[in-house]
Amino acid sequence: MLSEPSRVRSRVALSLAGLCVIFLACASGLGLAFLLGAVFTPVTGAVAYLALGLGVDLIISLSTSFNVSDASTPIESRNRFTLAHSGPGAMATTVMSIAAFASGSASSFPAISQFAMVAACVLALNFVLLITLYNSLMVLDQRRIYANRYDVCCCRRAPGKPQHVQHKPPLVRVLIPMEVRWSAGIIGDFCARWYAPLLR
Repeated sequence: MLSEPSRVRSRVALSLAGLCVIFLACASGLGLAFLLGAVFTPVTGAVAYLALGLGVDLIISLSTSFNVSDASTPIESRNRFTLAHSGPGAMATTVMSIAAFASGSASSFPAISQFAMVAACVLALNFVLLITLYNSLMVLDQRRIYANRYDVCCCRRAPGKPQHVQHKPPLVRVLIPMEVRWSAGIIGDFCARWYAPLLR
């Protein structure tokens, strides 16, 4: 039997915000590509579906890593854990995709070269906005849950006590455990130690 859905932990607003971030990345990527000299072709419209697929994949990866992190730790530590585990794979996937499309922009067929150029710009901005803007929205949404506020109408508190007592952020940086840092690799260590504290 399924449990009753929670109006506090449903994360509907966060999901819609993630889609808005992807569409914002598409618009920004198209603008950047046209600024660099790309021309709109009938095939260019398919870039939005490409960005949507890869963007939703990254959103699921970030959300899953955040949900499996230790809920008893502060949000900053959970965010470091998320970026250390999802960041390296997402960065490697995005860099390889951008490199593939950038090499495709050298094609002698105009439609293919224009499509590849637009796709490279859109995927680059898609990754940047999701790893910064969506990640920040995910942290804000978790703070909303800690404050026991409704999902879509966050100006109202749900009846009852808060579902979680948030830890106060420490005065010094809280590094993730050593075994997690070594298993995450160089990029994961960079994301956990230096990039995640910038998103506070």
